[in-house]
Amino acid sequence: MILSNIINLDNNVMSMDCKNQSIFNFNLNVKNTKIFTLPGTNFSEEIPLIYVDMPLFELEKANLVILSEPSSPVMDEEDLVCFVEKYKEIAKTAFERGIPTVHLTTNSMWFALFNKTLKEYSIPIYLTNHDYSLLKGMLDNVDFHIIEDFFYLKNLHYYSNELNNNLLIDLTAYQNNNNFYSQTINSILDTVDYFENVSILISNDSYFPEVNNDKVTILKDDKLLKLECYTYVLVLNNSPYDSTDISKVMYYAANSKVVFTNYNFKINNMIPSVILNLSDHLDFVKPLSKVDAFDIINENRNTILYKHTSLNFLDKIYKNIFNENLIEPLLINNTLEYFEGNIFIQESEENNSSLNIKDYKYDIEHTLALPLIFL
Repeated sequence: MILSNIINLDNNVMSMDCKNQSIFNFNLNVKNTKIFTLPGTNFSEEIPLIYVDMPLFELEKANLVILSEPSSPVMDEEDLVCFVEKYKEIAKTAFERGIPTVHLTTNSMWFALFNKTLKEYSIPIYLTNHDYSLLKGMLDNVDFHIIEDFFYLKNLHYYSNELNNNLLIDLTAYQNNNNFYSQTINSILDTVDYFENVSILISNDSYFPEVNNDKVTILKDDKLLKLECYTYVLVLNNSPYDSTDISKVMYYAANSKVVFTNYNFKINNMIPSVILNLSDHLDFVKPLSKVDAFDIINENRNTILYKHTSLNFLDKIYKNIFNENLIEPLLINNTLEYFEGNIFIQESEENNSSLNIKDYKYDIEHTLALPLIFL
């Protein structure tokens, strides 16, 4: 059963109405916090998924401001100047009104444009380790906090336990390397025999030789990618200790995939159910039994959706500022140890619920994260 056919995964804010709501607001007890975000940022698309009936608040009514860089990597000069001026205006007004304000770095290429304003109004900065490594020279005399990578709710596109024997190989993170063709292509093609169909996704400026095999398709545009076509995904790169690919791995893990990738200690710690390569070959990339594939898909998805989403980040910010949780957890009895301590579920001291999460692990209608909590 494809749960995407039951629950709405069309997170297009522009088309959202009372009959087309985000799955992320049902029965989720979120504190009555009015969050202001600048249009054109990643969080301006996230907030309506959490507060679907109150998409974006006016600054005068807000009690929390989340600033960020533009989400787009390309902007014309007029739009960029307008964004920067609006950012300065919001920062100044929030400071004068005493509204708690934070800056979340989501597009570090634009960060320098806002650094002076951040220092002027002493706005705390939240950024990942990867962004810190890029920006640490600009972070003198500022209040900054290192955060874990997180998954944007707007990027949840496919929720299913349906299995097939198809493989997607994502090479978009692979950097140009002289040894690529001699060492990697043959290993990639060796995996083809194990799967019914294999799609190889490359970036527009990359090259992959023609493959004389009807099972293999080369894709150059990720907009043509249909997630429902694949159970297995190999995310391949040649920088195994770099953190830049974590968001890509998180994307596939959250979207119901068995994920293979290079060994990465951070991925191993954050999502231990992702299958990591410990050798120089790709012979670890093979279809799994139905039971193993089912378990890994659920472990991947639930690890992300319970522990590493924008909601988790917002909860952390809220707790830092207001000293309480943004989300009131669901109290149930007899939780799995795996889910204890997350922001959505807490084990009740009283036996006031007949719900036992263990009963639902292998029930397709209740495979844990979203149906159980949000529906």
